[in-house]
Amino acid sequence: MEQEDQKPTRYSQKREEILAYQKQKYRELREEKLAYQKEYNSKKKDELQDYNSRYYEENKEKLLAKCKTKLTCSCGREISKGCMASHLKTKLHLKFLKLVENANINMDKN
Repeated sequence: MEQEDQKPTRYSQKREEILAYQKQKYRELREEKLAYQKEYNSKKKDELQDYNSRYYEENKEKLLAKCKTKLTCSCGREISKGCMASHLKTKLHLKFLKLVENANINMDKN
């Protein structure tokens, strides 16, 4: 039994080859898939809007609670999850990032 567990599997033996093949396929089919997705979304626009609005109404409390969740940013501010994207663009946050970057550069020089 122990020897069977230690045998390398077929995937682990050809892992790099398989990953390279998958990356190549992804690159080849990416544009086609994006075009198909864009076409599908334009055809089903009304259905998707109905589905999204129904989903929002059914899960409104959960979605709003998730959005109101408080997070502490790396700059020290406490922000609700829904406002995090706009906070990351504020002068205060960007100034903090510059200070940290300058401090790291100074520490590297020493």
